[in-house]
Amino acid sequence: MNRDRIITLLFLLGSLIYPILMRDPYYMHMAILIGIYALLAISLNLLLGYTGQLSLGHAAFFGVGAYVSSLFYLNLKIPVWIGMVMALIASGILGYIVAKLSFKLRGAYFVIMTIGITEVLKLVGLNWVDLTKGPMGLTDIGAPTIHLGGLGTLDFGDKIPYYYLILSLVVLCFYLQYRLVSSSYGRAFISIRENEDLAESVGINCYKYLVIVVMVSASIAGVAGSLYAHYVSFIDPGVFAFFISVNVVMMVIGGGQGTLMGPIIGAILFTLIPEWLRVFGDARMAVYAVMVIVIVIFMPRGILFYVTQLLNLRKKT
Repeated sequence: MNRDRIITLLFLLGSLIYPILMRDPYYMHMAILIGIYALLAISLNLLLGYTGQLSLGHAAFFGVGAYVSSLFYLNLKIPVWIGMVMALIASGILGYIVAKLSFKLRGAYFVIMTIGITEVLKLVGLNWVDLTKGPMGLTDIGAPTIHLGGLGTLDFGDKIPYYYLILSLVVLCFYLQYRLVSSSYGRAFISIRENEDLAESVGINCYKYLVIVVMVSASIAGVAGSLYAHYVSFIDPGVFAFFISVNVVMMVIGGGQGTLMGPIIGAILFTLIPEWLRVFGDARMAVYAVMVIVIVIFMPRGILFYVTQLLNLRKKT
């Protein structure tokens, strides 16, 4: 068994026993947020890490997933599980539309378009008051449950069951990412990232593969949004905030883009660091920004890469 698999299994084992060691509600809350951001980072890593397409509008898919699932639950009384599936489908459809429209553009034009789409959706959330309640937001969004017959009901409104729900989805999406990038699709994605013109010249339909990767990425982000909505039980147009998109980009780049574990490591660090910096009070975000700049300048290939290099160096010595 190689070292990467050992590290992955250790991460999984640590995640499984985490609630046993850390029962404090605050620590469980942070672990749940990390799981949601890990899903979002995995989704963006497929697009940015493996095809090299930067999106600063990933919050669009996250927000659509959150709103679709919440509206199905609140207005149509649809069970939460079906709402989550509808969030996945709706975000995937949005991803398809965005890809069809935007991949006629490249570089800065694509980035600008993704930002624009997110801002349009944010305005829709703010102004379509009859549907979204505008800036007041949607409240009383229920958590999922599973009826176990004579054994009672498993309520995911409690933090520990919700933690394991998110952990199972993170593991599932991590495996999906692994299978996808290990397949012919993954090889096509990487060839597009390295040299799109050369990939086209050897017969790879870059447009088709880019549409596929955006749909998959958007669908996972939609599930993350749905999980977020049903966890906090309240959403407003802030789920389309530009900060969310930028933060997820930092998780992917800072953790290690184009790697399997990088987005998860990035989600852990960039969710916890702002909490650790609360001692700085109002200057917290300024210190956080400086730390991000330092990481980008001195660790451009991501924290995972440099940790791996350090381990290899120690092994040689």
